[in-house]
Amino acid sequence: DLYYSLGLLLAEQQKYTEAVEFLKIALEQMPDRIRIHFNLGLIYQHLGENSKAESVLMKGLSVQPEDFDLLFALADFYLKTNQFEKAKPIAEKLKIRYPENSIGQDLLNVIQQ
Repeated sequence: DLYYSLGLLLAEQQKYTEAVEFLKIALEQMPDRIRIHFNLGLIYQHLGENSKAESVLMKGLSVQPEDFDLLFALADFYLKTNQFEKAKPIAEKLKIRYPENSIGQDLLNVIQQ
């Protein structure tokens, strides 16, 4: 938890490169902790390290395939990188799995534009 907390603190201070190092250690120690995958994926995305962002988000989904935040983060990543064909099945999954939340339909609307 210490490495994870330090990584988040550094990220809040916009020290993203340093944050990555602590979050990577935290992820090695707690690979089932979904929020670490989520936060590390967002930081990689912010740093422009797209293949690492995609990889860490997908690894998180291999642990928790139905996690709303990871599904949304990966769909959003694909939209931002113009990979609409990869975003669409995730958006459809969000719509089916979380019908009370409009985000799945919202993502599908963006993809269809």
